[in-house]
Amino acid sequence: MAKIIGQVARLNSLETIYNASSALVLVIQNGKALAHGEVDSDEQFEIELPDGVTGEVEIRLGLYGAAPVFAEATGDDIMVTLFYNNALYFG
Repeated sequence: MAKIIGQVARLNSLETIYNASSALVLVIQNGKALAHGEVDSDEQFEIELPDGVTGEVEIRLGLYGAAPVFAEATGDDIMVTLFYNNALYFG
């Protein structure tokens, strides 16, 4: 069974409003949720993909200001870094 192993990186660390601990990580393919996981206190996550998943998958972090990542599932483990903006700007 293939896994998505990843870490979360902040784009702005000067004015910290929130962090990614306990945030949802969602794996989507063709508009359907395949798997999900949660970011741990070290801002890392590990998600097991269902058997037989191949092709492009989208990996989303459940935080405002987070950029999705697209990866190719081939049956091997996938390593990714998800980025998010941890400062709120109004204006």
